[in-house]
Amino acid sequence: MSILFEPKAIGKLVLKNRLVRAPTVEKLCTAEGHCTPQLLDLYTRLAEGGVGLIVTGGAHVQRNGRGLPNKIGFHHDDVIEGYRALSDRVHSYGVKIIVQLGHCGRQGTVEVVGETPIAPSPVANLLGIVPVAMPAEQISETIDNFVRAAERVMEAGFDGVEIHAGHGYLIHEFLSPRTNLRQDEWGGSFENRTRFLTEIYRSIRRKLGAATPILLTLNANDYLEDGIGIEDAVRIAEHMSALGIDAIDVTRMECEGLRHPPRIKDRS
Repeated sequence: MSILFEPKAIGKLVLKNRLVRAPTVEKLCTAEGHCTPQLLDLYTRLAEGGVGLIVTGGAHVQRNGRGLPNKIGFHHDDVIEGYRALSDRVHSYGVKIIVQLGHCGRQGTVEVVGETPIAPSPVANLLGIVPVAMPAEQISETIDNFVRAAERVMEAGFDGVEIHAGHGYLIHEFLSPRTNLRQDEWGGSFENRTRFLTEIYRSIRRKLGAATPILLTLNANDYLEDGIGIEDAVRIAEHMSALGIDAIDVTRMECEGLRHPPRIKDRS
């Protein structure tokens, strides 16, 4: 039998095999990010397929973090009950399921976000949208919202969380010197540019404890001048591994913003 069908542990979470369904945006939720029968049906069919682990499409941790409409949301307690039904359904097939948490940052539009997008620095995306640079208080508030969203995920019966730090979204924007031009404690040096991700991880870990798997989505290479390259990605990965991250989902995706409105290409 192939090693792919042998059990595998991620931290203390034991999977029945090594097949993982990667996170992709579903756009099957309500406008506020609530679970729907259509989303429940999709994940039922994925679980029936026999994978060991499902990572959901990106879920926003606050309302201004929605990069696309009808995505999963864990920004409010009202969503918990609907997603508990989803996690129960997936578990009935012996499959584990983890929620990917993120924030779109400057990759949002006013139409979807409901306001001018936020980012570490006012660097325009390819639509010409100039985001609002986040003050320190808003950075701290966003970190807290990641933690609250992670608590809701676990209350809804899921098996862990994945922090989305790739694809040009908010955490990635703090990591990249191309989009992080700050001169305060949140920008400049490698330590300062990784501080946002570090604080999100540490805060979630303190709240959820050592036994809960926390994964990370990380770009291997932005293929952009002044962006994150292989050496930077390795350094970030080593830093997060030393802190105790349980697994890293290595990816590569366009990081310069939304190219072709209203048909938006997105892969969480």
